[in-house]
Amino acid sequence: MVTFPRIAAAVIAALFLILGSARSAPDTTLVSKICNGATYNPFSTYATNVAQVLLCLPDAAYSGFNKYCQSTESNDDCYGHAACNGALHQPDCATCLEAIVNRINNECMLSIGVQYQLKDCRLRYEHYPFTE
Repeated sequence: MVTFPRIAAAVIAALFLILGSARSAPDTTLVSKICNGATYNPFSTYATNVAQVLLCLPDAAYSGFNKYCQSTESNDDCYGHAACNGALHQPDCATCLEAIVNRINNECMLSIGVQYQLKDCRLRYEHYPFTE
């Protein structure tokens, strides 16, 4: 005879299987950081291009977990790449990448190139094209 507790346990187990793992905040523990020692003028076209790339990459989390962006105005090109742990939900990927952008603005201000990696995501921008 099937009892109510057994049915309830089966329903709860099925819900866990259907819903998968619970959503949690991304792990933003620092893994590595490289800030290029060369800097750019904050009023240059390159500064504008860096800003555009740093805006593009977190938004790119909604179109996949591995994204390239570039801004090539006035030959002051900036190229960027961002990637997230594939187990993250897209909003958590964007949150992780936004955390990197905030850290870059505080810790690598005006660097012509940056490579920044947290446990669940990474971001890089340079003044030359690259692939990862």
